Amino acid sequence: MIKLIITDIGGVLVKTDRAIIQCIEKVFQENNIPLGSRDKLLSAFGVSIFDYVKNYLPEGYKDKASYCYEEFKKIYPSKATHLMKVFPQTNETLRYIKNKHIIICVLSCMIKQEVQVNLSLLDFKDFEIVFSLGDYAHKRPLPNGLNMIMKKLNVLPSETIYIGDTVNDIKMAKNAGVISIAVKTGAQENNKLEQARPDYLLKNFSKIKEILN
Repeated sequence: MIKLIITDIGGVLVKTDRAIIQCIEKVFQENNIPLGSRDKLLSAFGVSIFDYVKNYLPEGYKDKASYCYEEFKKIYPSKATHLMKVFPQTNETLRYIKNKHIIICVLSCMIKQEVQVNLSLLDFKDFEIVFSLGDYAHKRPLPNGLNMIMKKLNVLPSETIYIGDTVNDIKMAKNAGVISIAVKTGAQENNKLEQARPDYLLKNFSKIKEILN
């Protein structure tokens, strides 16, 4: 019996990849920094946005990661909300889960300010716990955040689902022993998600209703 669903935000509830990538590239352009590897950028998705910036910097520019990240925070998400959108049926699906008396929590790799802006785009507000980066120690794929939420709510891993959109999300869920669901609405390629072997690979967040029925 599922008692708890913990979900990521970006790539699952809200489309954020375009906004994030464009803001990073804007910072690089304004500082005359060439773009690095897009594959390395995407491989960091699910860890932290600082890691996105660091991975996207080409060799010879890695020492500028902290500066570029601080410049990035000046424009994301406050000046990029027009590039972000809630995925179809997300609010309805969240209400459906709540009506089934399943606890819904958020675990994000974004910092608190970024989380607040993203969640403000949703009509649904009834999350039991919202963890942003800083509320838990260590980055994904370590399971610290998931473990802390389950402990606070006294819920077992076998009663918990985590929904993410990246390979790092899947690994984190597996490390915590919870049921892992990946959605195809993020920036990473579907075949990489398949290779990470989540328990379920869904077209989008709304498809979780088929699992809970």
